[in-house]
Amino acid sequence: MKSILINSFIVLSLVVISCKESDSVFDPDYQPSQPTPVITSIDPAVGYLAGVDSIVVNGENFATSVDSMTADFGGVAGRISKASPTRLVIRPGYNIGTAIPVRVSVRGAVDFSNAFEYPLADPFNFYPEGTSLELAPTSPFAIDGSDNIYTVVDDAATGSIRYARISTDGTVTFDEVKDPTQGAPLDSTMRFTQYNSIEFGPNNKLYLAQQGTFGIFEKEFGDGLREKIGGGFGFISSRSSAKFFDIIFDNRGFLWAVGLGTNEIHRFNTSTRAETRFPFTGDLTAVALYDNFLFVGGSIEGNTEVWRFDVSGSGALSNQVKYFDFEANYTGGIRDMIIGSNGDIIIATGTEENSLVRVFADGTHEIMYEDVTKANAAFLTWRSDRFIVVGTSGTEPSINFLDSYDKSRDGIYGF
Repeated sequence: MKSILINSFIVLSLVVISCKESDSVFDPDYQPSQPTPVITSIDPAVGYLAGVDSIVVNGENFATSVDSMTADFGGVAGRISKASPTRLVIRPGYNIGTAIPVRVSVRGAVDFSNAFEYPLADPFNFYPEGTSLELAPTSPFAIDGSDNIYTVVDDAATGSIRYARISTDGTVTFDEVKDPTQGAPLDSTMRFTQYNSIEFGPNNKLYLAQQGTFGIFEKEFGDGLREKIGGGFGFISSRSSAKFFDIIFDNRGFLWAVGLGTNEIHRFNTSTRAETRFPFTGDLTAVALYDNFLFVGGSIEGNTEVWRFDVSGSGALSNQVKYFDFEANYTGGIRDMIIGSNGDIIIATGTEENSLVRVFADGTHEIMYEDVTKANAAFLTWRSDRFIVVGTSGTEPSINFLDSYDKSRDGIYGF
């Protein structure tokens, strides 16, 4: 027993000596070079979007270098873009919840900051909530003043392709055939199962462009009849070579149309249906309006670009300028294009790597909501200044919403 005690004492002594002579980095006399950071508030106070630039974190004891700090959103890293001792601009991590704990760290401080609970919402999801791949869009969308969406969907439940109206609460109403003698299939009132553009007109009717035709069809949802063209219905170009790809109404009483095969921009009077054509070389796939400007996009002299025109009160075009060279910066094409209330252009490219591109009014540009949006965005329309309805194509076509948040906030991501 005595021998065992002596041996144990020797072992313990060796362990103590070994610890004292080890290469441990622990220093019991260490004093942190920086105080613990503190979060006092986050702007906007009402919450923001997960995975999207940017929120402002206010507090104390922050660093001035973004490389000296980290941000954590409930276990998901955020991206700090600007830093000062009292203010951080951070892209939140993609973590969704009503009370995500936000913490920051500073190099030289021992502890993380306090956990500040903050709500983060999903910026991109099925629209409306509850609508899924069971309703796959085959065409773009139109939207009325009550935010009802009109489109053509492939209804998995019935195996048919039909006009559909989708309300904001998810209620889906189909346009049913009322007159079987019109020659339409039992479940279909459409001439085509796919359209390139659908717009809600000033007379509360749908107008549809199909790339294979030089006419724009008119359809009243719920009438159970096929789209109409000619005889005072719809619009017909005097250029039979026109293949309309995109259309848009303005507040001057005109319908603008662009497409392939004409090297022209077409303008129709909504009252008289009279057509005016403006020469412009290119195969155009998108048209949009903002203030007193008309924007067109497509393949222009062999290069994918966006051009801008001045529009007079009488609807005349002038002062055409190249606005954005898409092909020099991104892959894909200009499948659709809409403009925010501040003049920023959102382009659907139909690709996986840069599904949505945003061109700011100052000419700068970026992939919109990178790593957050779904691939293959092809159709766009506004539900309101806050929400964009996005249709994706490809193997899993779907109807989605994109929350673009508050367009009035300067210095914060969003419009």
